[in-house]
Amino acid sequence: ENPVPAIGTTSTYSSDFTTGKDGWALNTQQGAAGSASVSAGKLCVSLTNGGSEAWHAQLVKNGITLEQNNVYRVSFSMQATTKRSATFYVGKASDPWNAYGGYSSINLTDQESSLVYSFKKNEATDNAARLVFDLGKSTVGVVISNIKVEPLV
Repeated sequence: ENPVPAIGTTSTYSSDFTTGKDGWALNTQQGAAGSASVSAGKLCVSLTNGGSEAWHAQLVKNGITLEQNNVYRVSFSMQATTKRSATFYVGKASDPWNAYGGYSSINLTDQESSLVYSFKKNEATDNAARLVFDLGKSTVGVVISNIKVEPLV
């Protein structure tokens, strides 16, 4: 039998936003505009212009260390002010800006959802990887909480 991998004893990254935005930034370009703030332990993003591409409004957390050949589980809770889609990925924070575990499409509603993604880091160890939510092409706001990146061992 193949046992289910156990969760590592320590998280690679975790935030409940009790101390602020914890290094998360809303990066906008090509006319996209918005802001990120924290309320009641949740990161809230409002968008006044979503731009014309999903990556024109990106919620990003840099500086995540991911080791080669490790399997990681990323979990978070997320909701929108009304129905919308978004894309989540973990990837390289410089050219070629690739995703390590693929791109995950998320369909959101005004009900909070708990989401979990797993991936194997096949590429070389990256001490400066990033977590990314592509939020462009929409002005519907989102709320994110309880973000965690954990190695599976």
